[in-house]
Amino acid sequence: TGADFTDATIAAATITSTLNCTSSISELNSLIGTVSLYPNPTSDLTTLIVDAKNSVSLNVTVIDVTGKIVLAPVVNQNILTGENKFALNTSTLSNGIYFVTLNTNKGTETVKLIVNK
Repeated sequence: TGADFTDATIAAATITSTLNCTSSISELNSLIGTVSLYPNPTSDLTTLIVDAKNSVSLNVTVIDVTGKIVLAPVVNQNILTGENKFALNTSTLSNGIYFVTLNTNKGTETVKLIVNK
């Protein structure tokens, strides 16, 4: 027979997973490659590093919690396989939570960004 999971077990696993995601570096192993964002939280400037698995055309948008695009720092940028760095100027953003979305022909990935001045 299979394991019996209760709502409490699932909730505890979700909370543990969420708590372990907070650090000064947000990193995601994705279809695109490894995506890192640091420092995170940030005040005025953060660095986006994409260690790409393949050469692709990249678009990056920063979206606020209402779904509004507040920055589009990378538009149709061809990136090569390997490490690619982008400086994201967050000085015009208010304190809060944002989502950095990377779009390529290989997929879409999103990393949470916290601005705290």
